[in-house]
Amino acid sequence: NQTDGHEVNYMFVDGGRERILDDLDILYFFEKDTNDTYHYTWSITFTLRQSHEDTLKLNFGDGDSLFVTMTKPFRKGDTYTFTSPTPSIDEKAVKQDMKKVRVVPNPYFAAHEFESPLPPGIVSGRGERKIFFQNVPNDAFIHIYTARGQHVNTLDPTHDIFNGTVTWNLKTKENLNIAYGVYFYVVESKSGGNHSGKFAVIK
Repeated sequence: NQTDGHEVNYMFVDGGRERILDDLDILYFFEKDTNDTYHYTWSITFTLRQSHEDTLKLNFGDGDSLFVTMTKPFRKGDTYTFTSPTPSIDEKAVKQDMKKVRVVPNPYFAAHEFESPLPPGIVSGRGERKIFFQNVPNDAFIHIYTARGQHVNTLDPTHDIFNGTVTWNLKTKENLNIAYGVYFYVVESKSGGNHSGKFAVIK
C-alpha cells in the first residue's frame, strides 16, 4: 500500500488450474484497522473474456512474478484489463547464442555434487547420474556420439523458450549406462543452426 507505506497481507484462492494463475483465481487483501485487527478489504478476480478464448494464453506458475501497479485508489466495481506480451524468438540472437551452449559438469566424474541425493532409507549405492546441456534453443535436438562416431542417444527439444537447460541421465538409446571416455555432441536447431562440442566422463 503505497499510500500508507506498508505491505498488505493477502490470500490467494486457486479456483482454476492448480498452481497456475488464470481465470477463476482470486486475491483477497487483509488490512489492519485502528485496533490492530485484520479485516478483509479488497479482492481481485481474474477473468477471461470470450473474445480472448482463442488467443495465446501464458501460464504463470511457480517462479513467475506478476506486478499489478495502480496509480489511483481502488474503487468498488473497478475493472482493469491487462495484456501480457506474447513471447517470441529472435532467430538472429539464437544464432549468436549457439556458441554459449555448454555441458555442466564437464568433465563428469563417477560421483558428482550435481547428482540427486539417495532416497530416504537408502544408505548405499548412488543417486541418479545426470549432466546438463545449458543455453539450448527450444527447438534443438541434441545428438550424442562416442569418440569413434557411434551414435549414443538423441535428446528431444524442450519446446520451452523460457528454459534452455536439457538434462541427460547418461544412458544410451538402449537405456544402458554409458562407458567412461570422451563424447561429442551436436546441437541441431532450425532457428540457430548447428553447434558441436565435447565432454568427458571420468571414472
